[in-house]
Amino acid sequence: MKKKLEISDLSIADISDVRKIGNETKERGASFEVSFRTVLLAKTVLGERKKLKGTGLFISESLTKARLDLLNATKDKVGNRNVWTVDGKIMAKIGSTTKRITNVDDIIALPDPSQPVM
Repeated sequence: MKKKLEISDLSIADISDVRKIGNETKERGASFEVSFRTVLLAKTVLGERKKLKGTGLFISESLTKARLDLLNATKDKVGNRNVWTVDGKIMAKIGSTTKRITNVDDIIALPDPSQPVM
């Protein structure tokens, strides 16, 4: 993963904790929660996660239940490819505009992605 993320100074010493979460399945394998020694390193790794597209690996932020529910509701409305998180903030791309989602009302206000944007 270090090579795929192209973070040359990442080492095992930068990881403070690793926990297996959820159940392992044949379809998706095991999931792990990794804690880094510094916030800067965690942000660096999260910033490079796009480089893992198509590898079968993914990195996501650890969100509260409320934020995770909001994230999933936003994905249901606009699609997985148009929703992401940055520092716990949920972002949605609608056409050429990026909107921050902070509550259910923000999701309701989003235009239907199947309708053309005028």
